[in-house]
Parts: sequence; structure tokens; C-alpha cells
Amino acid sequence: MPSKKEISNLYVKEYYQKTPSKSYKIKYTKSDLKFNEIDYALSEIFIKNKRKILDIGCGEGLLLNFFLKKKYKCYGVDITDFGIKNQNKHILKNIVFEKKDIINENFFENEKFDVIFLLNVAEHVIDFQKII
Repeated sequence: MPSKKEISNLYVKEYYQKTPSKSYKIKYTKSDLKFNEIDYALSEIFIKNKRKILDIGCGEGLLLNFFLKKKYKCYGVDITDFGIKNQNKHILKNIVFEKKDIINENFFENEKFDVIFLLNVAEHVIDFQKII
């Protein structure tokens, strides 16, 4: 198992900052973004009348950008802000964002949310049970 320091170094210094992978790109095409939005639009069907959302492991802020456009109150947390600053810097002034280690640090302790998203996170954390 990687150590806490190794995990932190990977995501804070390498993950979004180095060579793109199948998971993310330096720049997305309109069709890439549209493809992601299909999932978000489907989830919106199930959260009607819920207006306050949290995206744990929000990465590049793609989900938050989608829901912000639809007037949701958006919160995001991630170990680094590099991804969101690189892809959706414009949303940072309209969301509440915390740069935290989601396994080892508390975040939004005094907030309640209608919906919490945890998408594409399990494969990035050592202790998934702890996050659940």
C-alpha cells in the first residue's frame, strides 16, 4: 500500500500535472464534455428539488460546473486544486471549495447536503471504507 505521503505527492504534484491519461486530458473537446454531462443529466432526474450538493473528490470540477449552471449550491473537496483550476477556474468564485485530504482531514463539518457525489474516487483512496 502506498503511504499517505506517496498518495499526497501523486495527486498534489503529478496526477493532473503530468502526461494525460484515459481518465483526464489537458484540454477536453466539446464532445468529451457532452459525454460527461450525460451522466450528470441522468443523476439530475433523481435529485429533483434537491439544491445543495457536495462533490467529494471533485477533481476538475466537471460535475460542479454542470450543476452550477443549473443554479445548484455547489461544494467541492479535493486534495489538490490543480485540476479544477486547469479545467474550470471560472467556477471557483461561485462554489465553496476546500483543498483537503478526503481520508485524513475533515471538511464541511457544519454543513448539510441534499446530495453527495462520490464519483471515480474509490480507485484513488487507500481506505474506501473510511470515506464511506
